[in-house]
Amino acid sequence: MGENIGATARVMSNFGCCNLRIVNPRDGWPNQKALEMAVHGKFVVEQAEIFQDIRSAIADISYLIATTANTRYLAKTVNGPSDSVQKIAQHLDSKHSIGLMFGRERSGLTNEEISFADEIVRIRTSRINPSLNLAQAVCIILYELSKLDQSNTNEFNLTQKATQAEISYLIKHLESELDAANFFQVPEKKEGMMQNIRNIIMRMHPHSQDVRTLRGIIKAIRKNGT
Repeated sequence: MGENIGATARVMSNFGCCNLRIVNPRDGWPNQKALEMAVHGKFVVEQAEIFQDIRSAIADISYLIATTANTRYLAKTVNGPSDSVQKIAQHLDSKHSIGLMFGRERSGLTNEEISFADEIVRIRTSRINPSLNLAQAVCIILYELSKLDQSNTNEFNLTQKATQAEISYLIKHLESELDAANFFQVPEKKEGMMQNIRNIIMRMHPHSQDVRTLRGIIKAIRKNGT
């Protein structure tokens, strides 16, 4: 459902995440209901990557964690959110690419899909009604990640520092939109102003995730302003 995707995007934006991948969305894509539900997380929806199958969606992921309520028949390591986050930290510190895989609202992940995962995270809930809403599950995991980042800021970062190439693409993207908005009303001052903008960005010491988020915001502003 578009609403579930939108609610998930909103949660992701709350915790500074924007790399959303969707496999074969049931109601098609793009989806207006997802945009409406995302509220201030619209940019996450707008830059979401769509894949036709799970294999292509996780092709560049080096450590994949699946979420499921039913672990009875699965020969996988099963951890709660806190323990899983500790493992995520170890892999992030090794510069591995990490993926969190969540299932469909009604049926969750299939056993075949879970087979691709390195481990399983299970959020303990009532036996009477064990299934969480997609966005609720995402929120719990991302909250645990955010706590870990705050308590171990001297040991590792949850995102890698942006490369010069990533920053250059961001600045070029921003410059293009500023040109379109006639921001540089005095052409002679453009070069100096762009240098100031670059200095501002560099003082932030942005991570790759920061750059992607900023580019998503610029794209969303541009789209909604036309």
